[in-house]
Amino acid sequence: MAPEAPEAPEAPAAPKAPTRTVQGLALGEADDAAIAAWVAERGLECPEVASPRRTTRQRRCQGTYAPSLLPDRGASGALTEILIARLDDGPAHHLSTIRKYSLPADVAADYHAAVDAITAQLGPPTQTRRVDDLSAFDSPLARFATRWQFSDLRVDVSILKAAGSYISLNEVWVIPGVEEQAQARGGGSLHGDLKPASPANNPHVADDP
Repeated sequence: MAPEAPEAPEAPAAPKAPTRTVQGLALGEADDAAIAAWVAERGLECPEVASPRRTTRQRRCQGTYAPSLLPDRGASGALTEILIARLDDGPAHHLSTIRKYSLPADVAADYHAAVDAITAQLGPPTQTRRVDDLSAFDSPLARFATRWQFSDLRVDVSILKAAGSYISLNEVWVIPGVEEQAQARGGGSLHGDLKPASPANNPHVADDP
């Protein structure tokens, strides 16, 4: 009788994040009052809006804001969107931003600055791709991404150049699994409507039509 093959060892569980506070907002703790105070302190006007389809609420701040509004990150790109999300009865579980650029050198510098700042805060990333050659932006499509994966936090910083001349720098901080807890508003099932944020799935796309 042939000996049984040994069982493959289980992959080690991801550790917890050393912190889940980003730009002064504590994910997993900040309730509606704390989120409102965070927004007001920065002079933003983005009322909380409830999703008509599911039990989530968002503050989506859209406009053109001073790059220094969020000082922990790059300072040259035009800050055009800030998104904060929570469940109806839960604290903030998602904070993300979009910055727009016209010059590849500027977005590359801010991307590396963001990666360095988050690395100092959370430790080395789980996976990363640095911008070593700006000629990559000569192509119609270009993408670079860095991720930190913890059991209770995922952080993504990504550059995306698609159709057109502008390039975006997206930063996403999200507590995994929380969006999947949302229910259809008024009962029922969402049938896989929820899609966790990742560099390939832009969280700033409107949740509802």
